[in-house]
Amino acid sequence: MAGYKRADDVLKAQVPALVDSGYGYRTIARKLGVPVQSAKGWVHRYRRMGVLGLFPVSTHTPYSFETKLAAVQAFLAGTVKEEIMVTFAIRSRGQLDSWTKAYAIGGEDGLRPKRRGRPPTPVVETDARKIRRLEMENAALKKASALALAERLAKRLPSSHR
Repeated sequence: MAGYKRADDVLKAQVPALVDSGYGYRTIARKLGVPVQSAKGWVHRYRRMGVLGLFPVSTHTPYSFETKLAAVQAFLAGTVKEEIMVTFAIRSRGQLDSWTKAYAIGGEDGLRPKRRGRPPTPVVETDARKIRRLEMENAALKKASALALAERLAKRLPSSHR
């Protein structure tokens, strides 16, 4: 659609009044001068979540494992996605789709939080490393033993021999 306005908050703010007046998303798209798909998404979000569904959330919304599992199980039981999204306050249909896919691949473990970052590398002690470490420990113990012996001898000798 050539020459349509860029979707912004001013346009989205007009959607509730138009929907409540009984207009469909195609008419709303024409009135606001936006693509039909944009208007359709706005209308669906408004009907599902109210006015707050029209505007972006500034922070990431974390969902608990229990919420994810309940939403996926409801979907697998045959509940419509729109109803699940309203029930569990899920903002994105794609989010529900990704949980369903993760559950299909990995079961309940697929929904659990993932550990981020590089996995810790296990410290593998080779035989040569172990031998070197034990040799260093023995040398340190011998040195400590020699110092303790020298200290005991120093206590026994008269002060003139020191």
